[in-house]
Amino acid sequence: MKTQSFEEKLEHSKELLEKLMNPEITLEESVKLYE
Repeated sequence: MKTQSFEEKLEHSKELLEKLMNPEITLEESVKLYE
């Protein structure tokens, strides 16, 4: 039960990390918004 919730958090963190590491498009959009 605790293990499961920890795994879920890990899973969520992985998704977040992938979004942060991956998004060249998102980065470009952020720069456009910033300008």
